[in-house]
Amino acid sequence: MAADSCKALVSQVCCNMSLPRVSVIIPTYNRVVLVQKAIDSVFSQSYPEIEVIVVDDGSTDGTGKALDSRYGQQLHYIWQANQGESIARNRGIDAASGDYLAFLDSDDLWLPMKIERQVEALERLQDVAIIGCQAHLIDFDDNLIDAVTLYADTQAESLTLEPLLFANTFGGGSVALARSHLVRQIGGFDPAIRFGEDWDMWLRVLIQGGKLARIPEPLALVRRHRQTQSHLPAPANTERVLHDHLRLLQRAFDALAPLSEHLQRLRARSLGRQYLEAAFAGFVWQKPGEARQWLHQAHHLDPAIWQDSTGLINMLVNYGAALAEFEGEFRPDRIDSFLRTVCEALGAQQQLPASIQSKARARLYADAGFRLFQAQDMQRARRYMTVALRQDCQLWRDWGLLRRWWATWK
Repeated sequence: MAADSCKALVSQVCCNMSLPRVSVIIPTYNRVVLVQKAIDSVFSQSYPEIEVIVVDDGSTDGTGKALDSRYGQQLHYIWQANQGESIARNRGIDAASGDYLAFLDSDDLWLPMKIERQVEALERLQDVAIIGCQAHLIDFDDNLIDAVTLYADTQAESLTLEPLLFANTFGGGSVALARSHLVRQIGGFDPAIRFGEDWDMWLRVLIQGGKLARIPEPLALVRRHRQTQSHLPAPANTERVLHDHLRLLQRAFDALAPLSEHLQRLRARSLGRQYLEAAFAGFVWQKPGEARQWLHQAHHLDPAIWQDSTGLINMLVNYGAALAEFEGEFRPDRIDSFLRTVCEALGAQQQLPASIQSKARARLYADAGFRLFQAQDMQRARRYMTVALRQDCQLWRDWGLLRRWWATWK
């Protein structure tokens, strides 16, 4: 099938004498080992017409020397003083000669058919500006963390603006292939945004009339580092993440003004969610003062925020897992401490429902138990699964959770 697909693509464009050129832009900073893995995954692509541009954002670990020794003239290497990922990507865009632009984070990897599949899709879907793909999570040693794909199984035609106004449902830069003239037309990445620059670009493309699409096939491997589990921002970055996310969302809603009543409600929910995420991160990082302030701001913007039981449970699970496993060992006492701290901060006026606490605790213990099962630690696995079922006896009816476990088990 792969060979037939490539032959079809070649046949489709042979009258134009050449395949569309793809410029792959890899910004990097002090990842001398990982960036070479990323580059190798690009050179392993089945699609032949690729140029590789590495923008070194001021690395001090010998990245430039290592890349020159290993790849020489096979890639275009650009060094700049440390200015952040957005500026590094824009430098790569300026240097690119391709019809399409692909962005690969220097700690992520691509599967061999990634570019071929996406070029074929963009050649076929002429009204699509950027095509994404599914992805899997991997750890530092390239092991698959979860066999279920990272993003919702959304088909290309249904990737619309509204879900992206609430959260980045499209994914990071490593999943995307974009038409180069459209990226340049909207001005590339915003240098003022250091956290969420991908999300900001997707929103600007959609607001200006472009379309996003996704190939449901997993073609990228997104690395999850221990210190950034669940995409938890570092302590020093929590406030900056909040600031950048509020900035990009506010700009998006301003561009849509005047807002309908529906969009006004969505704006309140979306901004409230950002404050709630920051609050939970603040509790994890032992910043109770800021966390309480952000928590109350979330409630002020969206008093109904506590009624979104699914969203709350998922958020509590993400941040609770990051805290419980931060130092590499599952510490169940941290889960209880985290939930207790959140409840105390809410106060008497707005309590976190006990059912949500139980379901979140059940998910956290169940996930930990299953990972222990995979590690052959049967005694602790049984203990944690027992706790999970005591917290939520309906756990086995959570088909999404069961699907993830089953895929990993197979």
